[in-house]
Amino acid sequence: MLSKRTIIATLWLEETAVVVYAFDVDETLEVSKGPVKLADLVTLREHGHIVGLCGNWAMVTLHCPDWHHICSFVGPCGIEKHDFLRSAAAVHSGG
Repeated sequence: MLSKRTIIATLWLEETAVVVYAFDVDETLEVSKGPVKLADLVTLREHGHIVGLCGNWAMVTLHCPDWHHICSFVGPCGIEKHDFLRSAAAVHSGG
């Protein structure tokens, strides 16, 4: 369980910085029996955050014609998921 201090720090970070979110799809997003709604991704984008998919992204592209207005990146393509996430973090952090 998150401590109150962790929650406050997370809320502060989300209100003051751009956060990169890389969502797995299977059993994470609603298009694949998960709890996270595509509307939640839209809300994150509206708050200025970067939203992407890391996993079965074809499921989103098939079910959401406007996916490219929500997601800034999709992957992995031809590389392991952990390498993709490392690369995405480097690109979006400026490093």
